Amino acid sequence: MKKRKSSARIPSLASLLGGAKNADRFLDTAWPNEPFVMHGAPSRLIGLVDVPELKSAETMCGVPCRALLAQGQHLGGKQRFGNIAVEPSVAPSLLETGATLYFNEPEFRSRSLWKWIRSLERELGQQPGVIRPSAFFSAPGRGARMHFDCTESFVVQVRGRKTWTFARNEHVAFPPVNYLEGDPLPDELRELVRGPMKAPSAKKRVSVELKPGSVLYLPRGWWHSTHTTETSVHLDLLTALPTWADAARPLIESVLHRGEAWRAPVTTADPTKTDALLADVRAALSAR
Repeated sequence: MKKRKSSARIPSLASLLGGAKNADRFLDTAWPNEPFVMHGAPSRLIGLVDVPELKSAETMCGVPCRALLAQGQHLGGKQRFGNIAVEPSVAPSLLETGATLYFNEPEFRSRSLWKWIRSLERELGQQPGVIRPSAFFSAPGRGARMHFDCTESFVVQVRGRKTWTFARNEHVAFPPVNYLEGDPLPDELRELVRGPMKAPSAKKRVSVELKPGSVLYLPRGWWHSTHTTETSVHLDLLTALPTWADAARPLIESVLHRGEAWRAPVTTADPTKTDALLADVRAALSAR
């Protein structure tokens, strides 16, 4: 295996994970389907954890983002976890009440942060835009109950301490949508599993406390929950890896676009179209 160069001053997978050996071990044993945890000095993450926007919640509230959400058990009522959209003007005060502020895909202006992200995308063999950063500011206390996401994530602890508890999903691998334990099953999951979905028992869970400089890689679909032990700020480098279904979709569309019947407008439902679709796709694949 080719040795990778490592420097704390150069944004790279080796810098993120604390050295070339750790990066190689991550690629060999974890990426993309197993969790990986690394603790180390924040100094190796210069340009990532020290960007000006992360200075305070007030500073982050001045950054446009896809959504600004306040999260917390006390926000949902009836023992449900609240996840509500809030205005930037009131967000910092909610943090003081014990909420978590979730800055979903903020428009970071720091060139150093985007340099990190583009470097990681290249090393992981992904197209620009696959990694999308978000930021979380959390007050001490319990976070979201067990849930899973339909994307991969690199969690980078910036300040404070937060405990993550995670476990393998024994119900469905690579789920197509997010899910919070106890919520009604969405249609996308109801097609894949039977009955209620419950997180694995405590003996099957792993807990780690992240401190400044810690990095947790969490694969798609793994159950996880959090508990903030010390006022916390972390970056979530959400990594939306394309699936084989994504790769197949253009091929299927190209097959259909070649057929006059498939290009015709739909006016009424026709159950026989499903069988015809499968037959056309099978024929096209057999001919390749």
